[in-house]
Order: sequence, then structure tokens, then C-alpha cells
Amino acid sequence: MNNISMKIENQIASLEKKITRLSGDYKTNTWKRQQEQLYRDRIIERYRAQKQMLEYLGEEAACRELTQLEKALITGAFYENMRSYSASAVYAKEHPHSHSRLQFPAKDSTAAVRLLKAGIKDTEAMVQAIDYYDGLMYKATIPPDLNAKRIRDLSFRARLHQKGDIQFTPVPLVSQLLQLASVNETSHVLEPEAAIGSIADEAKKITPHVDCIEIAPDFREVLGLKGYRIIGPDLFDLEPQPVYDAVLMNPPFSEECHHIQHAFQFLNPGGTLAAVCSVRVRQSDKKEYVEFRDWLQQYRHHFIAPAKGDFEMTDMQVLLLQIHRAA
Repeated sequence: MNNISMKIENQIASLEKKITRLSGDYKTNTWKRQQEQLYRDRIIERYRAQKQMLEYLGEEAACRELTQLEKALITGAFYENMRSYSASAVYAKEHPHSHSRLQFPAKDSTAAVRLLKAGIKDTEAMVQAIDYYDGLMYKATIPPDLNAKRIRDLSFRARLHQKGDIQFTPVPLVSQLLQLASVNETSHVLEPEAAIGSIADEAKKITPHVDCIEIAPDFREVLGLKGYRIIGPDLFDLEPQPVYDAVLMNPPFSEECHHIQHAFQFLNPGGTLAAVCSVRVRQSDKKEYVEFRDWLQQYRHHFIAPAKGDFEMTDMQVLLLQIHRAA
């Protein structure tokens, strides 16, 4: 491997570490936290674009001599300078009456030294270099996924509306639901009251056969953008079709018994329902809960205290309920 290729590989490795550090599991349940996440997302997008450009230059270096400008772009500081110059050039074109004007930096500045090392000696050469840089980025980078951005923005807005019966299921709880329902690559899964698809998203990593039910229009838009088949807006308006191997749900706790009983009818023989529910399901003496426990006696079922998984907006204690439908 020659020096150019080694420099590219080292820069790519450095960018991957930066992206990993910024890609942690951060909470986004407040406006301030969401703004912080948006900032992290923007930085990640910049790093990924730079990484894609370096990968492109690595492929080019394997079959030809890179230009002086291309070699300079391998260095992170010069790349950032060119990214900034490109943005300034776009702004100047979009605002021709502003005082913003692209020009070669002061001769004794660090930016000027970097440009001179890349063979760029004046404003005219700088403009040509920006055009070349823009063309290089166009060829090297994958355009941003606008659907993904829309999903993110809608999901952020939805998270701030969590209260009462609307509580999105944390991933650790979803993982336990998937295990309780023995979901595999051939399973057909239904998530009733899917919201933005917290359960469906994890199920889809295992099986492509995941359907949803959701009544809120904004939540349905998120599910549609994610590619889910929505079989209806309201669980209770649907005639149950027993075609699913697994029903995974986090029902509204105010009516959880009714929701679980109705959703159970969507299971095919041999299927399993796994639900997040309140501790009232097991402990309450209210009539609805007593009748629900009587109904449960018809089926093989288990209550499981979750190993972990905290909701973003409540510290309410929950149980996991597993119900099997006889084959």
C-alpha cells in the first residue's frame, strides 16, 4: 500500500470513530435534547460525506495519479476549508445583492497557505477548485435520504406528545417481547396501536412480514414512510383475521384488558401474543381485571417481570404478558 492509500485509510478510520462516538443512544424526549440530536445528526452527515469522498479517492488512487487538489483533500483541515468555501460560493450566488463575496484569503493566513500547497494561487483558481470539489462530491457521495429526515422530524415531534396512554416502547422491552413470542425470519407479526413503530422496527430486523394498526394520522405517516403495511386505523373496527404468528403490543393502559383480548383474536392457532401491561393486570381487584384474569385461564400464559427497559416519560411499573393460542 502506497503513502496516499495509507493516508486515506487512516483518515477513513478516524472518521468512523467520530461517527461511532456521535451515534450513541441519546434520549430525545425534550426539545433541548432533540436540538442536540439534530446537531449530532448534521455532524454525522458531514463526516459520512467526507468518508464517501475519501473512499472515492481511494478507488481513483488505485488506478491513476491523484491531482494536487485531490491529494490536498485527503487532509481533514483542507477538506473543511473547501467545504466552507463551497457553502460560501452557494450563498453568494443565491444572494447576489449581499456584501458576501468569494475571494482568496489573506496571503499570510493558514487558509492561504493550505490553498497554495494545493496549487491554488488566486481567487480565479479558487473558484475553479470549488467547482472541481463540488463535482467530486457529486460523484462520490450518496444524496441524503429525504424520507429518513421526514421520519426523524415526525418522530421527534411525536416523542414530545408522550403522556398518559401514549408511551413508546423502549428497545430493551421490545427485545424481550420478541423473545417471548419466538419471532423468527418466517414469522408474520402484527403490532396493534403501533404509534411510530417502536416494536415493529425491531421485529422487522428479524422478519419482513410485519403489519401495523394505528389511528393517529401523524403516526400513520411515519409508519407509511417506514414501509409498513397498515391494515387499518382502529383495532376495534377490524374484523379479526387469525393469520399472525405473533401479536406484539404496548396497549393503552386505561383499556389494556379489552385491547389485549381483541388483539388475541388475530393470532393463528399456535401463535403467541406478547404485551407490555401494567401491574394492575395481575393485582387489581377491579371487575375488568378480575374478568380478564378469568379469561386468561382458558390459555397457557405467563407474567414476566421485565429485566430492564425504562419508558422516556414515566416510571410506571410494568409486566410482560405472554399468551399462547393452542395449535
